Amino acid sequence: MKAIPYQITVSYSADDEGYVARVPALRYCLAFGETPEKAVKEVKTAAAAMLKVMEEDGKPLPAVDTTLARITALQPLLNLSAIAKAADISVQTLSSKISRGTAFSADESARIGRVLAAHGVSAA
Repeated sequence: MKAIPYQITVSYSADDEGYVARVPALRYCLAFGETPEKAVKEVKTAAAAMLKVMEEDGKPLPAVDTTLARITALQPLLNLSAIAKAADISVQTLSSKISRGTAFSADESARIGRVLAAHGVSAA
């Protein structure tokens, strides 16, 4: 499935006994799954459909998450362990958020941005 240029958040719902994935940039875009992976797959399908309808209706699309886009584009060239350490984020968290497209908090985005800027990588 084609990647969407927006962050995805996943949380466990005890009430539903499953996982809920959301695309914060797309209001009301959420999906349920028995596993985090299934929830993400479903929300990507929903987001793609929402974006298609928005484009067809001439509605403006939300701004792309530049932190996620920059790191994803540079991932093959980056030492994620070094970036995670410098940004005071666990390498597992950073890697997981990149591979799943999960949202970075504003604080995480700022810390990652400072690390990238310190190494000459400018904002997209």
